[in-house]
Amino acid sequence: MVSWLQRQDFFSQYFVQIPDGSLWTDPVYLENQDDRIPSDLLQSQEAETVFRNYVHILRLEHRKMEYADFCIYNCNLFVLRIE
Repeated sequence: MVSWLQRQDFFSQYFVQIPDGSLWTDPVYLENQDDRIPSDLLQSQEAETVFRNYVHILRLEHRKMEYADFCIYNCNLFVLRIE
């Protein structure tokens, strides 16, 4: 996931890469007014959990939409058969 994100054009808009050997908790970065997320955080277990939960929610929403479309289509068929 991280390597895919790093290849996207928007990556540098939302994430900042901290040079090797430096930590995002160094005062230089903490005092910086940059609001971007340190890319190192994407490697954390918490980031993985948040990503998986988000994908799960998206899949549930997609299924709801598919079910709604299915119901609308079948209700229309039912109405056509009655008439």
